[in-house]
Amino acid sequence: MHPHNHRYGSTQALALSLLEKSHSWLTTLWPRSVPGHVQHDWHVTSPCATIDVGPGGTAYLWSSSARRFRRARGLGGHVVIGAPWLYLLDVHRDHVPHELRERPEPGEQPVERFAEPPSGTLLLPRHDLYGRHAARRIADEAREHERERLTAALLPADAASPEVRTAYVEAGIDVVPLVPADLPAASPQVARLMQLRDLMLRHTAVLATHPDEHLLMAAAAGLPTTLLGRQQPRSSAEAALVEAAGSPAALTDLAGHELGRDHVLPRDELRAVLEWRPRV
Repeated sequence: MHPHNHRYGSTQALALSLLEKSHSWLTTLWPRSVPGHVQHDWHVTSPCATIDVGPGGTAYLWSSSARRFRRARGLGGHVVIGAPWLYLLDVHRDHVPHELRERPEPGEQPVERFAEPPSGTLLLPRHDLYGRHAARRIADEAREHERERLTAALLPADAASPEVRTAYVEAGIDVVPLVPADLPAASPQVARLMQLRDLMLRHTAVLATHPDEHLLMAAAAGLPTTLLGRQQPRSSAEAALVEAAGSPAALTDLAGHELGRDHVLPRDELRAVLEWRPRV
C-alpha cells in the first residue's frame, strides 16, 4: 500500500466511517490496505500522479476536478470517492474509539472531549521560509481581526521553534502543535485529520493564511472562515479559492465541489471500491 494513504490519516478516516459498534477498532479495521493511492491533499498541480498509483493500482480521488486533471494528462485507473475529510465529518464526534482520541501533551491533564460548547477562533498559519518573522506578522493580523480567544495550530517544525511559538504566545494566542503527517502505518495515535476535526469542533470560526485544503475543510465543516493577508495565487485553482473566500456561500459551494461532496459513497459501495470486506 502506498505510504501516502496514511499521510494525515486518510485511511484512518475512511475506516472510521465504516466502523460498526460491535467491532473492535484495532482488530477489525486498522490497519487496512488500500489497492492504490488515496488523494491526501488538495494537490492542484498533480493529484495522485501516475507514479503514486503503481502498476494495476487505483487512484482514489476527491472530486471531478482531480479526475479531469488526470484525464487531461492521459491517465486512467481512477475512481472518485470524495475526500476522507467528508467521511470523517459524518462520524458522530462521540463515536470515536478511545484508541483514537487525542492525548494530552506531557505534563498536561487529560480534558474531556467536547465537555464545553465551542468557543474562540482557530488560526491555521503557514510560515514557509520566513519563520518567526512571518509568525509575528500573522499573530498581529490575527489579533486585529479577532480580539477574543485564539488558538494557533502549528505544523510540527513551527511548533518546535521557540521563536515561532513565542510570537504567538506574546500575542495572547494559545498554541497547539499538529501531529506529524507521516505516522507509521500501524500507529494507533490520532492522525492529523482527526486532530483537525477535533480542533474545528471546539471552535466557532477559522482564520487561515493560505488558499489551501484547510480553507476548504473549514468551510465544509460549516465554520465561518476568513483568509488573512494579501494573497498571491500560484494557480488558477488557488485564484478561484481566494475569490471564493470573500463570500461564505461561494466558499461553501467551492468546498463541496473540490472535496467531492456529491461523490461521497454509501458504506457498502465504499467497502467495495476499497476492496475492504467486513470481518466478523
